[in-house]
Amino acid sequence: MAGRFLYRKIVHRLLQINDTPESIALGAAVGMWLAFTPTVGIQMILMIIIGTVIRANRLAGVIMVYISNPLTLLPIYWSDYYVGAVVLGRELRDRSWFISTCERFLEQVESAGPWHASVEFLQTQGEIAWPMAVGGAVIGLVLALPTYPITLRLVRAHQRRKLHRQSLQTLRAIRSGAVESDSRRVLGSSPATSPSPAETGELEAGEAPDRAHRAPVHPPQEQPEK
Repeated sequence: MAGRFLYRKIVHRLLQINDTPESIALGAAVGMWLAFTPTVGIQMILMIIIGTVIRANRLAGVIMVYISNPLTLLPIYWSDYYVGAVVLGRELRDRSWFISTCERFLEQVESAGPWHASVEFLQTQGEIAWPMAVGGAVIGLVLALPTYPITLRLVRAHQRRKLHRQSLQTLRAIRSGAVESDSRRVLGSSPATSPSPAETGELEAGEAPDRAHRAPVHPPQEQPEK
């Protein structure tokens, strides 16, 4: 179920993008990295800026950014905080307190805007904001590195199959056109026909003189009795 949802929402959409496999894969990798950073509200803006600078496919990045959605945001942020606290060597706060703090932050994002909410969050909750930033960068990088070759392979295989199907369709169209042309040529030529009734009458009339010139055949005469 989850695999089908993942394919329909992410993989299938990535495969429909009309661009080079390298650009799509690079955009997907950058989007994966941004999805795990605590930059909710400005992730798409960052993706557009980064994609423009490094010439990555921005649409592919935006698709991957949506991995962080209202259903996955809190688990992602807790993972960011946990990893960041371990890397920085800081003491972990209580999980319930962390979740309530993040929920208040998300409410501020909706009411005051992402930029103002992010600045206030850094000022008031710096003890968890910086571990989240560090942990998000680490997790995003770990996931972005394999995202590039995996996406590159998937897109290349899809584009090869698509090109193969198009070649087969073109070949069938050419063959169909050739067969249709041959059929028209055959139908346009005069087919052999049986002689018309008029010609048959002429032949019968022409045979009549031959019959007239033939020697008459007389029946044998009976000899008179003596």
